[in-house]
Formats: sequence, C-alpha cells, structure tokens
Amino acid sequence: MGKRPGIRNADKTIQVLFEISSVLNRTSTLGEMYKSIHKSLGKIFNVDNMYIALYHEDKDSVTFPYYVDEIDKDFVEVFKISKKQSMIAKVINQKKALLATKDDLMRMASKESGELIGIPCQIWIGAPLMIKDRAFGALALQSYTSRDMFKESDLTLLSSVSEQIAMAIERKKEEEARKKSEEINTTLFEIANAVNTTINLEQLCKSIHESLKKVIYIQNFSLSLYDKEIDQLNFLYHCDATNPESIIENVSQSASLTFEVIRTGNSLLLDRQEQKELVNKLGGGMIGTLAKSWLCIPLKANNNVIGAILTQDYTTEDRFNKKDIELLTIVSGQIALSIERKRAEDAENKSKEINRVMFAISNAVNTTDNLYELYKSIHTILSSVLDVANFMIGIYDHKKDSILYPYFTDEQDDDYSEIQNVSTSGILASEIINRAKPFFITRDEIIERTKVMGARGLGVIPEQWFGVPLIIKKQVIGVVVVQSYSDTERYSEKDVGILLSVSEQVAMAIERKQAEENIKQSEELTKALFSISNAVNTTDNLDDLYRSIYNSLNTLIELPNFFIAIVDEEKKVMNFPFYRDEYDLLETIFFTIDNLEEKGTITTDVIKSKKALFLKKEELEKIAEQNKLVGTVSLVWLGIPLIIRDKVIGVMVVQHYTDPEYFTQKDMDLFIAVSDQVALAIDRKRSQEIILEREKQILQLSRQTQEFSLVAASIISMKDEKEIFKHISKAIVKYSGFQRVLISLFKEEPPFRDIIACEGLDKATINKLRTIEMPSSWYDAVFEQGERIGLLTIYIPHTMKYILNQNATVFGKGSPPAIKNCWHPEDNLFVEMRDQTGQLLGIISVDDP
Repeated sequence: MGKRPGIRNADKTIQVLFEISSVLNRTSTLGEMYKSIHKSLGKIFNVDNMYIALYHEDKDSVTFPYYVDEIDKDFVEVFKISKKQSMIAKVINQKKALLATKDDLMRMASKESGELIGIPCQIWIGAPLMIKDRAFGALALQSYTSRDMFKESDLTLLSSVSEQIAMAIERKKEEEARKKSEEINTTLFEIANAVNTTINLEQLCKSIHESLKKVIYIQNFSLSLYDKEIDQLNFLYHCDATNPESIIENVSQSASLTFEVIRTGNSLLLDRQEQKELVNKLGGGMIGTLAKSWLCIPLKANNNVIGAILTQDYTTEDRFNKKDIELLTIVSGQIALSIERKRAEDAENKSKEINRVMFAISNAVNTTDNLYELYKSIHTILSSVLDVANFMIGIYDHKKDSILYPYFTDEQDDDYSEIQNVSTSGILASEIINRAKPFFITRDEIIERTKVMGARGLGVIPEQWFGVPLIIKKQVIGVVVVQSYSDTERYSEKDVGILLSVSEQVAMAIERKQAEENIKQSEELTKALFSISNAVNTTDNLDDLYRSIYNSLNTLIELPNFFIAIVDEEKKVMNFPFYRDEYDLLETIFFTIDNLEEKGTITTDVIKSKKALFLKKEELEKIAEQNKLVGTVSLVWLGIPLIIRDKVIGVMVVQHYTDPEYFTQKDMDLFIAVSDQVALAIDRKRSQEIILEREKQILQLSRQTQEFSLVAASIISMKDEKEIFKHISKAIVKYSGFQRVLISLFKEEPPFRDIIACEGLDKATINKLRTIEMPSSWYDAVFEQGERIGLLTIYIPHTMKYILNQNATVFGKGSPPAIKNCWHPEDNLFVEMRDQTGQLLGIISVDDP
C-alpha cells in the first residue's frame, strides 16, 4: 500500500489535502475518519506503517486511536511519555516535524540509557497535530525495510498534511461531544425501560451497565445486594478484573466501603487516601484493591437500602465528580426498583449458591494445608451445586505437554496416570486444553469420535462427560471434569455453565496454593540443604550423619520407608548403613549384596545407569517376578543416585506400600535436587572419619611403640629366657588389645612343642594343652588354608574352625557380632616365629580381642 520513495506529485498532494479537509463530512465517527485519512495519505506517502498518537497532558501519556503496522502489534497506552526515549515526545515538545533513521534511534537510546518504545525501524518521520499553537498529538510514518523511504524534503509536506488532520480531528471531537450530549437523554430512557426489555436479572444488570457507559466512564462497575438475614453482600453484576470478589460474608463485621454506603444510605466519592482513612476508621483491612477514584451510590427501594452501585478507576484521579453522583443518584431509584422486580422472576437461590461456592473455593486456599486438601475441599464445595460422584482435577504442563490428575474420584476407574503428548493424543481433555473452552460429550459421541480419531477419554466410557478449562492469564493450567456412567440425562448445558462460572475461582485457588506450596517448599528445601551440609560438622560419625540426613528429608515429606545404600567399588559390595521400613525386618539394615555387578536389582540399576528411577506398582511387580527386588513389593519406588565426581557412591531410596500416588514427579525432582548435597555430606564425613581413624591409629601405634620400647629395654637386662617370654606375653595383652596369648617353641620329640609363656589362660587348660602333640608340620598345613595377613600372620575365621585341632584349640565364648567383618569369638590369629633361614621356630597364638 502507498508510494515508494520518489518525487511527490503536486497535484496529488493538493488532492490529498482537500480530501482530508473534507473528511469530516464524509465520515460518521473518529474511527472512520482515521481510516479515510490513512487511505488518502497513501496517495502521496508509503503508509504501510502509520499511526496517530494523541497526547494526554493530565496523565503524561499517549494513546493510539489508529495504527497500521507490519510488525509491531503492541500499541497500548504509554505513560510517562516525556521521560521515555520517544520521537513522539520530541515532535510534540518541539512542535515540529522530525525525521530519524535507525542509527539515530539507537544512538538516542544509548545516549540517554533508555529503552526504545516499539520495534526499531529503518526510518521514522512524524509531524505534530496542532490547534492554536497547542500540540495534542502526532502523525507518524515508518519503514522497516528501506532507510530511503522518507526524505528531509518530506517534512514540510507532512507538516502541511498534519495541520489538516489536526483540524479534522478537533472538529470531529466537537461533533462527537454534541452527539454524546444528545445520547444522555436516550440512555436515561433506556435504563428506565430496561425492566421491560430484559428477561432476567443478569440481563438487566448488563443492560444497566451498557446504558451507563454512554453517559459516564464506568469501566469498572458492580451492582451489589445486601442480604441482611445472612449478613452477606452479593455482587449481582461485577465487571472489574482487579477486584473479583463475588460475595462478602459477615460484611457488617468487615471494613467494606460498599457496605458503609449501604449502612448509612449515603453516597460516597473517595480518592485513594480517603479510602484508606475510612477503612482505618471502620477498623479492618482493605477489601479489594485501592482505586484512584471510587464512587458508590446506595440502591433504595421503598425507603430501604437494598444494595449499591459501585464504579471505580485505578489509573486516573478525579475520574468522577458531583455530576456523576447526581446522575447515578437519579437512576439508582429505577435500578433498585428494577432489581426488586427481577429478583422475584430470576433464580435468586441459584445465584446465591454459586456466589457462596466461589467464595468457599477462594477461602479454601487459606483453610487447607496443601494442594491435595485444596482439591478435596473444591470437590466437597462443588457437590453442593453438582453431582460430582465421578470427578477429577487435571493439571496441565505446557512445557512437557502432559496432564497429571492429582485428584480424582471415580466409580469405575482407578488408573489416572500421567499422560504425555496431550495436545495430539486425542483424549477428551485435549479438546478442552487445545480450545480453552468447555467440552460436553455423550457416550454415542465418544464412540463415534473413537472411530474417527482412534482415541477417547480415560477408562470406561461414560454416558455423559464434560469438563471446563482452568485458565490463568489466558493460559490453560488444567481441567475440571465431571462424568456419569449410568444416567444419560444427568447433566445439561446448564450444569456446564455452573461449573464454568466457578472455574476461574478454582484456577485462581489452585494457582495461589501452588505458589504458596512452591514458596514453602523452596524455604524448606533451603533449610534441609543447609541442615544436611551442616550435619557433617555437627555429627560424631557416619551413623549419626545418616540419621540427620533422614530427619532433614523427613521435614520436606514424611518418609515412612527410606534407606541409603553405599557402594564399595573395591570389594564389589553394597551395604545399607541406614534403613527405615514399615514391612521388612530391621535386620535388613545390615543386609549386604555381594558381587554387585552380577547381582541385578533395581538399586543396582540406579547405580549402573547413574540416573534416577521412578517405578509404579505394575513395573515393580514385573521386577519382583524377575527376582530383581528384595523384600516386600511396594506400590511406588523412587531411587536417586548419590554421585561424587561422576562416580556413584550410593543410592537414596524412598517407597510406599499403601498409597500408589504418595510420591509424584515433583517429589522425584525434589530428591534429585538434594541428592548432590547428600552425596557431598556422606563423602566429606567418610573422608573426615578416615582422617580421624588414621590419626587414632597413628596415636595408638605411637603409644604402643613407646610401651614396647620400654618392655624391650627391660627385657635386655634379663638373662632368663622364660622370664623374657613372660614379659612379652604380658606386653601383648597389655598393649595390643588381645586378652589371651600363647607362645610355643617347636622341638623334635613329642609333644613336639613347649608352651613357654601364656597369658589369659588358667593353669589347668595350659597343662592340658602341653600334653597334646602339635608338630610344626601340622601348623604348616593349617596356615596354607588360612587367610594370610602380612608375611607372618595368619587369620583363621570361625567359618574355618574345622581345620583346627579341636582338642588343642581354646575357642572364645560370647555372642556373635551384630555386623559382618567384626571379630567373632571363635576366630583365631597366629603369628609365626621364624629364624633368618625361614625355619619355623615357634608360634604366637592370640584371640579374644
């Protein structure tokens, strides 16, 4: 549309100026006039991108009553225009036409550290709209493709055109003002006649609003009625996005400004400060959002105040004046009378019920502890207006294109698993999500739909199925669905309307509770992470750390079944240092799986894959059949790897045996979020314990070395061999920790050994042992089967005690140890005494540590 760069035709220019000057007579409204001007300008300029901006000095803003643009579609009102990087402001302030290239625009923004309004173009040209030396707006043209579209020479021509346009706009405004004055009388008649021309109370209220719009600014408007019996203020009609209240219960006990008008029977016109002062005087919190200008008129019928008319504005002070009060007061009598008559005709009880339901849903956010309780509360509340025997709430995830049903009650089905690829799945709920509109369907229609699409709703086919979208900020966040399996006429479009009327409140309640839970969970998560991190320094050992980790996680979500499995890569084993379970025995705390790589379990699957695992009932039952699951089969199982430096050091597992929905993907994400901190804490504590154990061993070795050196010093002065070995045996008991010691030397004749020193054994036992033949060859055979520790030490565990001479061995007594790899009372340790040639001279036998 329009011309390309080039020399303007003088004749066409004159023609355009003439057309603009006569446009007033050829158009009936400002909108039509703007279109006509646009068309005329296209004869001399390229007008593919053109707009008319009007400046409002009282608000320091510009509005765009007319625009055409190839790219930019966001032409909303711009406030504080004088402080923004705007060519419009420059044209209006300087009162002259200006031309700017893209470089000029970017330089202006950079120089003044501001952000440009709109999308940068290649070239921009604009001229002020002026009347009597007053610039009230601007005419602008721009091009996104060619920086040569406009020239400096076009400024004079555009200025001439803008003068004609300014006069046309001003005259058209005056003409419309006269028309508006004439419309006032017509509008007043419409309000008086509305009782006879509307069918019900809802239509009446809407008609009143539409009629009043013609005479005053009444964008945010409500009509409310007071029910004295239940002390409740009901908003019959409400057109205000900022204050969506439908009812106010116990309103006489609140700080409602509307009720104050009803109570006193006097009109109120208040600015923001006056609203605050009156609320404080009434002794309560502000209900709704403070407006800059607030006007409320009582509705009186038979000298009784039955309600109120309220209109308010959130952007402009002094929006209303005394004339508006007078006007609304005049019509309020007719409105009150009309409402009284319509209340008798309309379904007032239904209106009250719906309002009460919406308030209850809104209030449920504050009376429930979590989302599930909120869903349950919404279900209970809706049961007062609908048959919700089969009811579900689905939450839609736009990023994953999936829907999850966190709450449902169904007479036929119990499988409401998460569904992926919802938008293309063809399930019934996808109709609601894709169209953002209610969807009602019968059994026959579902069957027919299945034939055509090859898809249907979840589970058993109902006789009737309908649902409504849950919408927040024009985006579907979920669905509410109701269905009947037995009655073909259980629901009607009327029921769809009821559910739709409360759906916004349901969506808002869910969003508020989600935000509340997210904040709470974030705080709890931060606290838990700090607690886990700090536990490294506040616990004495690993066992205490595991308990501390469990306690920290238990604050996020109750964990009746939880264990931590730790991997030992060197020994190829996995043990369970911490284990809590409702069904399996406590002894499984110390259960150890040998041959980690060969023994396949779901826990080892997590270790091998290094990925979290989320399993439900059916999957767990299949795994149990494959013998890959140890213990009782749960209904839901979550395993999260504990990774340090890309190595899995263990697994953290939670499960539940009675509730298959106890854990969700959200919980999985939560455990994954804390797993790094858990792994780090365990790794740090293990390192810490290793260091402490080494220090302890070094200290003990130092002390033993010192004590043995003293013993050695005392032995040097001894000449009696038996006395020397006696001192050695005493030193072993005293400083090594073993309570029994037997030192033997081998000889050629029976019994082939002499017991030359002992400690911790009674004389009768020693005398018995001295009579038993024990040649050195017997020891050689035993030592070949035992576990050699170092060069001269052989360990014979109790599991191999059968290789020992039962008559010549004194086994310890007492209970077996509670955990593996600890000393058993029947274990034995032998230390060889060999000469320089390797000849076995004797044996030191120790046990009972």
